[in-house]
Amino acid sequence: MAKSNLTFFKFGALNNRHTPPAVLAAEIDPEWWIVAMNNPRFPVDVLKARLKRDPLLALELVNPELDLVRQLALNGKTRAIREQAMRKLDELY
Repeated sequence: MAKSNLTFFKFGALNNRHTPPAVLAAEIDPEWWIVAMNNPRFPVDVLKARLKRDPLLALELVNPELDLVRQLALNGKTRAIREQAMRKLDELY
């Protein structure tokens, strides 16, 4: 997502009365992302956009997409990331 689109999304979300509070909290406070994304009512399109920017967040989710975790286990930049992804896969299976 381009920076201008992200800025537009933030302003649009803040001005839209239908935006869920979890999305607003996640945009304002980065630590709220994990709490918000584990909420089943969190918008899927926002979640996918965030995971595309930061795939390591998949390891913090309760029910992450298995393909994303497998990808991290195979292609993680560091050994620690690959090991953490493998542990997450073991938890899920």
